[in-house]
Amino acid sequence: MHLNDLYPEYPLFTSDNLRKLRAFHITTLSDLLAKDCEKIVNILDVSYTEVNKLIEELSLKYCGSTATVFDIYQKRTQSNVEFKSGASHLDSILQGGFKTGNIYEVFGCAGAGKTQLCFSVAVQGILHEKNVEVAYVDTKNDLAPERILQILQRRANGNGNVALLKKIHVYKCFDVEELIIILRLISERLKQKQNLIRLVIVDNLASTILGILNQDFSLGLSFISEISQEIHKISSSRACVMVVNNARTREGEIQPAMGKLWSNLANFRLKLEHNDTAVHTGSRKVTVTPCGTIKKQE
Repeated sequence: MHLNDLYPEYPLFTSDNLRKLRAFHITTLSDLLAKDCEKIVNILDVSYTEVNKLIEELSLKYCGSTATVFDIYQKRTQSNVEFKSGASHLDSILQGGFKTGNIYEVFGCAGAGKTQLCFSVAVQGILHEKNVEVAYVDTKNDLAPERILQILQRRANGNGNVALLKKIHVYKCFDVEELIIILRLISERLKQKQNLIRLVIVDNLASTILGILNQDFSLGLSFISEISQEIHKISSSRACVMVVNNARTREGEIQPAMGKLWSNLANFRLKLEHNDTAVHTGSRKVTVTPCGTIKKQE
């Protein structure tokens, strides 16, 4: 922006003063803000207080407010939300629970408890003291409101209000293109000032993409890239993201169904398995792997 555009809103920029500034190659707002106040004072022969006030007003209006690293850190820590899983041992492994700003991939064989874990964390979300809402993306049409209500009533000692279920926003989609559209919609919603959604659950990723990968691998990869980008956008908007994946058994080891295709998606991978030593209690074994490391916790 040229300085002559600032007159008459800023009376200091008269034609005479603009001529003085041009003599020192100061013709734009960026030129002006790059100079020390003392230099501008000497050029225009005006008071330091007048120039300093002008610089502050121009900086605030055209450059936005500034913040220190401490300000940014404090704002983020105050806005962080932690969601309990309902299992104290798992919360301990996760150092408190599922945290905003992170992506968690949950995988395991059929019946390992993946969807049950999603229900449990969703309930913890709507019971959170910070007035949190949940976005639940259901790609298999197996979301069970009755089961979620049961968990809610149990966690709230029978005092769980059915109306709390309104805080879980369900998005149903059954193909990959619908999934991408829904993820984009959620991403845009998170940018809104009045947004309360801090937890996003996608159950299940594999069901929308595996068929395409088997038919057209290149097309499947392009869809995977789009999905990954949208999920990372959601996570960077200070939301916690849980994504569910199927599992496959390879060389006797349970692995995510799509292997390395999702290797850069999550911050943490949670492998759910049946606990053979506790069949009658319905207990599950959970292995948490921070992605990018070889460290495992069980």
